[in-house]
Amino acid sequence: SSGNRFRAFDSKHGRFGMLICEDVWHPSSSLILAQDGAFAIFTIAASVLKGVAGSEKPDNVRVWETQNRCFAQSFTSYYIFSNRVGVEDGLTFWGGSEIVDPHGHEVAKAPYYDEAFLVQEINWMQVKHARIHTPLLSDEKLNVVIEELERISTRKREY
Repeated sequence: SSGNRFRAFDSKHGRFGMLICEDVWHPSSSLILAQDGAFAIFTIAASVLKGVAGSEKPDNVRVWETQNRCFAQSFTSYYIFSNRVGVEDGLTFWGGSEIVDPHGHEVAKAPYYDEAFLVQEINWMQVKHARIHTPLLSDEKLNVVIEELERISTRKREY
């Protein structure tokens, strides 16, 4: 199930955020972490293989990868995606963990269906560069977003 709080945290390597499976599917989760100063967002998933029939790449694999690139670029943060791999109780977890830079480019990729240890040096200047040249976070009018979400939330309760 989804979480109910999103907070970036500091480490000796920088400021990070973490999302677990369901949390990733809500763009507001990544927006909050990026606005809270996260330079990288770790996303941990246990995605089961779906939509295999008649496609070169299963549907949900394609969706996860598209989302990782879109969110990395939209929120100008590294997206570090770690997905479960293997078979358990007849369910296939497809792996394919990856690191996507804040411009939406894949910088490291683990294989599908096989275990791997993925290591990649990260250049934090890429985040600063992306945030200067794509000022989506700094241009976001958080007060307007908050006010509008409160208005919508109130309206929904009235139904």
